[in-house]
Amino acid sequence: MLGAVLVTAPANAQLSENWQRCSNKDKNFSADLAIGGCTSIIQSGNESNANLAIAFYNRGNWHRANGEQDRGIADYDQAIRLNPRYAFAYGNRGNAWRAKGDYDRAIADYNKAIEIGSAEVKFDYNNRGLAYADKKEYNKAIESYNQALRQDPRYANAYSNRGLAYTNLKDYDRAIRDYDDAIRINPQYSRAFSNRAFTYEKMGRKRDAIEDYRKALELDPSDSYNRDALSRLGG
Repeated sequence: MLGAVLVTAPANAQLSENWQRCSNKDKNFSADLAIGGCTSIIQSGNESNANLAIAFYNRGNWHRANGEQDRGIADYDQAIRLNPRYAFAYGNRGNAWRAKGDYDRAIADYNKAIEIGSAEVKFDYNNRGLAYADKKEYNKAIESYNQALRQDPRYANAYSNRGLAYTNLKDYDRAIRDYDDAIRINPQYSRAFSNRAFTYEKMGRKRDAIEDYRKALELDPSDSYNRDALSRLGG
């Protein structure tokens, strides 16, 4: 997902400790230390607009990692002001709007990121699909997932998300095929097992649902949804 993407500064700037903290590629620092590094760069008065845009973008990501969506949005605003064609900043600002429940603004930002284009545009299509699904516009969500899959036919997340959209449209057979594809591509994908279990449950296939919820819980023991589902089904 775009939330995990960090664009780093040019090599000469990376030599400074603040840039190492701000980019935090290897997650060697806490989010607060990363934010501090970015802030020092922003306040230094020594950086080009291009580098400042990167620093604001990275700081926005770390604010969001701390659950501070509004601060993240404010930093993405600054990154975009400095670099109006910063596709990653539009995409992650879209993620922040979606986290706040403002799906229309999220979709507008994903559209802009897609228009600009990047090597990671599949994430923007997928995230736009999630925002449409949040609005219960499942056919638009499916088309967005289709576009993500045109970018990367092995994008397991998009298959699973499209499957859930088909489930919400009660097109269960197509949904199951999508979950099967997601699991074939990534056999460790707990959410795909969980989504397929949910669909089996809708279809009245209790035994299959229990089996998939068990597998999902085995892959991700921290997911209480699967544990609660198994308890509900007596599994």
